[in-house]
Amino acid sequence: MEKDRAILGAALVLPFLLIISGFAWYFDAGAHPFIELHTVVELLAVATGLFVFWIANEGYALTKNVRIRIIGLAFLAMAALDFFHTFAFPGIEGVFYPTSTNTSILFWVAARLSGAALLAIAFFVPQRMQTVSFGRDMVAATLVFLPLAVYAIILNIYSPFLPQMFVAGEGLTKLKVALELAAAALYALAAWAAYRIWDRNRERAVLLFSVGLVLSAYSELSLMLYSGPYDVFMVIGHVLKLLSFGSFLCGLWCVWKK
Repeated sequence: MEKDRAILGAALVLPFLLIISGFAWYFDAGAHPFIELHTVVELLAVATGLFVFWIANEGYALTKNVRIRIIGLAFLAMAALDFFHTFAFPGIEGVFYPTSTNTSILFWVAARLSGAALLAIAFFVPQRMQTVSFGRDMVAATLVFLPLAVYAIILNIYSPFLPQMFVAGEGLTKLKVALELAAAALYALAAWAAYRIWDRNRERAVLLFSVGLVLSAYSELSLMLYSGPYDVFMVIGHVLKLLSFGSFLCGLWCVWKK
């Protein structure tokens, strides 16, 4: 139990120290481009998200625990939107569609809010509903993909008319900061709910889910601080997100092995 508490404590403290060190690095060295790093980290996150969905799907088939199914659908949604976010990032010239900082951020914000909302729902599912049937695989996946497809189409057609998330020379807009803060709050709320579940049953998988949620909250906080599309807080936020995905993957692996 003490070891588990130490893991959770490290998840709370270390990302904060990483963000603080980012301030020191940023003011000493300035921002550096990281297009290639961004692409690699995001594609790893997309692959991890899809793997989480697959393992959650297998876990749900074994346990019929609706929390596991919702976690899988959350990562399916985030993986799909993160894929569009990756190839909308400025510097990756028109692989699938015209790129811009604002389009990339809109996909990012949609991924974080949809994932945070679904994960918050997952960890607030009442005990009596945790073993209810939750539909067939294809139906559940379709319920996620249809709104994402509509969002992607709207974003590509009406992008010039959508709210601005970033203004060159000025930085993030108040709307962007508010949306990131909302996502961070949802992740923190889900982390608190997951911790309460772990405090009751001491399952290692739930502890890893809680760690992943804490890392996601810190990722959102880091991404409220950057002043340009290539600075250090972007790097920190994306790395913390990837670590969060990995923590969920490890947690679901524990469920699958059990």
